[in-house]
This record gives sequence, C-alpha cells and structure tokens, in this order.
Amino acid sequence: MVDLGFENIIDPKIGSGLFTGLVTDTGSFKYATRPYTYEVAGKLKQLGVDDYGIQNHIFNALKEKHLRLLGHCLANRMEVYADKHTAMIYLTKQDYKDFNIQRGDTEGIVNYMLMMENIHMAAFIMEQPSIVKISLRSKGTIDVQQIASKNFNGGGHKNASGGSAYAKLEDVLDKFRKMVEGLNLQIIS
Repeated sequence: MVDLGFENIIDPKIGSGLFTGLVTDTGSFKYATRPYTYEVAGKLKQLGVDDYGIQNHIFNALKEKHLRLLGHCLANRMEVYADKHTAMIYLTKQDYKDFNIQRGDTEGIVNYMLMMENIHMAAFIMEQPSIVKISLRSKGTIDVQQIASKNFNGGGHKNASGGSAYAKLEDVLDKFRKMVEGLNLQIIS
C-alpha cells in the first residue's frame, strides 16, 4: 500500500476488498505468508476493516444445497489411498443434475480432503458435458503442477493445479488410480 503510494486513498471499503484477497489467497493465513502479510492485515484492521465479518461471510455463508453436495461428496464419492497419502472425490454428470450444480458450487470441495491427517495430495474430478476436469491440491513439498502437466494437460502452481481430459469419466478415474499406485510421495513433516 505504502510502496504504491495509495495509503491515503484506502478506506474501509477498499480495505475490505484487500483483506478479502489476503484471506482467500493465503487460505486464512495458512499458506504463502510472510511477516509483511500480517503487517498489511494489521493496518487494514486499524483502518476499520471488519475482519471477523469478512471471514464469517466467506466461510460461514453456505446454502443448504452446498452442504448437501459436500455431504454427498464425502460420503459417496471420496476414495482414500492412505498408503499413498492421497484422496480423491469425483462427481458424475448425474450428480450435476441431482444437485443442480452451477458454476462455483463445487468451489473448495477439494480442500476438505487435505484436512485429513496424513493426506498430502487431493484430487477433485468432475465429469462435465464434454470434458472431465481435475483439480489437484497438495500440502508441503508435493508438486501437483507437475502431475497436472504430465497426466492431465494442465498446470498451475506447486500446491494448486488443474487439468482436463476429453475422455470418459471412468477412463480418467482409472488413469488417476493407476497414477496414484505408482506414486512415491516424499512426505516431509
């Protein structure tokens, strides 16, 4: 803020947008932080930004539909490969119809698998009308960008990547399962 010369024009409304970006981009200050991240958050709080209100709006504003979809994913569509420190959730075209899934409704589901102890890589595979999309997340040193690039025509970042395939859902699931079998993840605590 100061470096750009904008400190004088940042009011609580602009600060709220900046704080929202800080919270979402850092996973609630869990990833990619440094001391300056907290300094900026502190300055925004001093400006009058409602940090609690913003986080409450982001994380506690799910609709019933979203919770039911999440429950379905966790209860019926999750596979865990504990010895490979990996988990996967998939959705079919029929799931999209049954839950009336719209753009954005599946946002964040992939992250729930990383909440499990000893799961360091998660995949969320979605069958859409003409393509199968895959979203990959990881913790620590596991580079899912390489996995997305090599196996699913994708890319992204070390801990958050994605890809796609013009293939049948079952073929993509089989490819993922076989890929997981061959993994030798180096887990560094």
